[in-house]
Amino acid sequence: MADYAIQPVTEDVLTHIDSGVIYLANQRLLFTGTEKNASLRLSKLLDITPYKNGVVLLKESGRSPFLHFTDNIDIFSACLARAMQDIA
Repeated sequence: MADYAIQPVTEDVLTHIDSGVIYLANQRLLFTGTEKNASLRLSKLLDITPYKNGVVLLKESGRSPFLHFTDNIDIFSACLARAMQDIA
């Protein structure tokens, strides 16, 4: 009789937290949402990962948020990468 190891199937699921507008300034990202507002200093960002439907912000600490976009992800990513480069 054969021994089969059963492997669990895991899946990462995104949780919708808020909707709103994100502003890119020269020192920080500003988010004005329907639930709350947030600010993130660009100096606290380690890296960004653009995807077809949004951008992941890799932060020094805490969770790395995923910003879901419908348009102009490439332009936002290029501008954010440049702003991060100017900070460093």
